[in-house]
Amino acid sequence: MTVDLEDGREPILTFRFWVLTTIWSIIGSTVQTVFFFKPFGGSLDESAVQLLSWGCGIAMAKYLPTHVFNTFGYRWTMNPAGPFRIKEHAMVTCAYSQATSVSYALGALTCLELWYGRRINAFWGIMYLSTSMFIGYGIAGLLREHLVTPPTMYYPMSLPKVALFRAMHSSSATTKKGVKFFAIALTATFVWTWFPQYIIPVLASLPIICWFGHGNPKAFVLGSGTYGFGFFTLSLDYNYINGFLKPLVSPLWVSVTQGVAIIFACWILYPILYYTNTFNAQKFGAMTTSVYTAAGKPYNASAILTPEFQLNQTALAERGAPHWAPSYIFRFFWGLTSISATIAFALCYYGSSAWQIAVASLSGRYIEYNDPYLQVMSRYPKVPRYWYAVVLVLSVSMSLLTFYQGGFQLPWWGFAVFFILALVLTYPNGILTAIAGTSPGDTMISDLIAGFIFHGKPLAVMSCFAFANPILGQALSLLSMFKLGYYLKIPERPMFWGQMWGTAIVPLVNYGVTRLVLDNIDHAMLKGIKHSVSWNALGTKAWYSASILWGVIGPGRMFGSGSEYNFVYYGALIGFLVVVLTYYLQRWMPNLETEYYLNAPIFFQSFSEIPIAPMTSFFSGFIASLVFMGYILRRHPVWWANYNYLLAMALACGVAFQGLVMAFAFNMPRVDFPNWWGNHPDYPDRCFPPTDKLPAAMQV
Repeated sequence: MTVDLEDGREPILTFRFWVLTTIWSIIGSTVQTVFFFKPFGGSLDESAVQLLSWGCGIAMAKYLPTHVFNTFGYRWTMNPAGPFRIKEHAMVTCAYSQATSVSYALGALTCLELWYGRRINAFWGIMYLSTSMFIGYGIAGLLREHLVTPPTMYYPMSLPKVALFRAMHSSSATTKKGVKFFAIALTATFVWTWFPQYIIPVLASLPIICWFGHGNPKAFVLGSGTYGFGFFTLSLDYNYINGFLKPLVSPLWVSVTQGVAIIFACWILYPILYYTNTFNAQKFGAMTTSVYTAAGKPYNASAILTPEFQLNQTALAERGAPHWAPSYIFRFFWGLTSISATIAFALCYYGSSAWQIAVASLSGRYIEYNDPYLQVMSRYPKVPRYWYAVVLVLSVSMSLLTFYQGGFQLPWWGFAVFFILALVLTYPNGILTAIAGTSPGDTMISDLIAGFIFHGKPLAVMSCFAFANPILGQALSLLSMFKLGYYLKIPERPMFWGQMWGTAIVPLVNYGVTRLVLDNIDHAMLKGIKHSVSWNALGTKAWYSASILWGVIGPGRMFGSGSEYNFVYYGALIGFLVVVLTYYLQRWMPNLETEYYLNAPIFFQSFSEIPIAPMTSFFSGFIASLVFMGYILRRHPVWWANYNYLLAMALACGVAFQGLVMAFAFNMPRVDFPNWWGNHPDYPDRCFPPTDKLPAAMQV
């Protein structure tokens, strides 16, 4: 059990909750938005606010007056009797979780102004940022009986938070030891992270094969974790160790599945494709997302546009179609494979139970589970289903109004396509999120569909991007928070209002800060045309490039019958067939448990993360997962139960605090550590490329 089952009915949506949630959400969202326009990263992580809000809550409980006020008949107090409680604390953290990233649509909104010269009215801009988030919440409410109530849907990524909340608010001797352990681990992580991140960056990436190769070009390509295939590249920086795999949180079967997939793709398949020069691979980078001409030179997507942002056929004929490294082309293939596999997985393995739950829900009944958490939560009233229906109807209506009044070029039927797509994909993705902590999402399929149905309309394509992904993401976020509420016995209604409040704050802050930046900073700096060490909105350029590739050039030219990459679409068929095969294999041999140990969606989804994530992130994380979720869990289960998740949170908090301090104290004022052997200005991992023996695209 993660928490005791004592049914405390303490107040939750207190004055302390509203104040702390509002303040921290504004601070966190401001930090995230400012760094969206910076050439370096920085954030106030959710795990850090979990710790900071704890201290603030304790101080408020100690010093705020306990006087009871009467406002229009409503009695309330700044300080309800008793200490700052676990439910209040969890609600602050859950509501703040929305502030840990900017609204997904901010990239599109900013791109419209910087690259397309279109400034959107403030009201419609805020609606553009917020409506997609609330649509996701409406969808989540329709699926709570499917993705929250069943005990098998346990959301492994929520367990470290539960462990830390329990340690902070329990008075037992064991949990006090846990708090002490957490504090020591956090402090040690904070201190250590300065070395690989600032003082000795070579510790962040240890490309052993590249070093042993002494300038050999194959050793560079195979050994570099930054530019190559990252064979056995280690890292002593938890930012990288926890970057791809989640070694102290993900179930072992998930990490092993992901590890086998990455080893197959990046250490076997892609090197073979590269050294056999398949798709002219040696003209391009080995592991890169860059777009090239056929000759291996950078592809200037803007050069094929007319002044009206339409395709210039003459310029396209002169420059040719865009080309990519095989590792990036296969990302599209694996992306379609993982999405179709996810749908097939939900149908084969969970289709029957989904039907039973749906029939029971429509008839007003609930399926009984032997779950002590459900027994406790049954005492609290649920959010009425019509609340979610109201949220869904209002947010969809405002979205349609925004598209037409804001001039985003997305017709109602186009929005309907992506709304239905998100509705269909939420359940399959929700299953994987609930049992594995990861899922493929809908980015790849939404990009393709947007490019097909809005070919030649880059602004409409960007709006598709801006809405398709966050609808699904917000739905899964609310569902995971509901499960966290189950573990901590937080009723569904307070969780609903807390999430709604946190979500309402974020787009307002995002837009306000963005307006200040765009009105006061030279747009040439933000676009990277004029050099600046303080401002560079690289994310908006990625949106601009994507809108051209998918909206102007289009998937028909990129992956159509005349393209050398026309095999990409077969991924959808392969993913579906592989899952059907594993499903019938389990029916034939039930002990195989192919749902976990031959999980095709997780396997294929792991491929699609590469080369977005550098290979520096893989090997050390894989080793750590084998140690903590394999060896220690089995050989030292008591230590693991008491400290593993606390260690995961301490490591996350430590690197978050270090990153925030470094961003404000050193990155923003441009205070660089002196160059020395462990801090090379150009190649911090000291994996020097033999530029005279490499293709031009690899001469980094």
